[in-house]
Amino acid sequence: MTSRTVTSPQARAILVPHKHGGTEYFLKGTNPKLLIVSGMHGDEYEVIDCINEYVKQHIDQLPDFLFIPRVSPSAVAQKTRKNKFGRDVNRHFFDQSEDPEAEDAMQIMRNYQVDLTIEFHEDPDRALGFYLYDSHALNEKDLVLYREKIQQTGARLYTGVDDPFDAHLGLHIEKGYIYTPLEILPKDAGFFVVWALTHGIAQRVLNPEIPGKAPLSLKRSLVTAVFSFFLPPDGVMS
Repeated sequence: MTSRTVTSPQARAILVPHKHGGTEYFLKGTNPKLLIVSGMHGDEYEVIDCINEYVKQHIDQLPDFLFIPRVSPSAVAQKTRKNKFGRDVNRHFFDQSEDPEAEDAMQIMRNYQVDLTIEFHEDPDRALGFYLYDSHALNEKDLVLYREKIQQTGARLYTGVDDPFDAHLGLHIEKGYIYTPLEILPKDAGFFVVWALTHGIAQRVLNPEIPGKAPLSLKRSLVTAVFSFFLPPDGVMS
């Protein structure tokens, strides 16, 4: 495992990049309470730079965090859903996984217990429709505020089924939000969220689905909206 330290030119705090196997990750502090992950699927690569920009610009305001930009480095390099081993990494989060990239990510995360995980994805089928999975339900007041926040970006609140052709993703989303407690999630699908909650890595997991066909400016705005709505100084988890 190697590491090097660099100072962000846009903030006073120091970003510390590390590498485990082929997976790079960044730490702020020694006891992170926020986990940020992206790059599970290589055809969802644009959001990675949006997250990276936000983290660099707001590093002083963010709680201590662990950030894994590319959970599947080879899939991102290929810009394909499956990695160089022919696998969808987000179906291989099992203990002693046969997928080396999933195993690298789990080894990194096993060292920490965080309050909140934000697992960013893009939905390649959507141009404006945004939705978010949440392992803990928002109360009615916060749900109204959340929907207003998303609509202010210019995105639409998606209502419908995530993926009708995937037995594990046939859940109904209502106005951009779906509450998915661990009890209703499939335990045999190899989802990251199930592994993280089951092993106590995360107390709560958010999975924003950024519309993949949206312009980059909207993707940036949605990333900002998610971070600012949930996190300090003004977020609902402050």
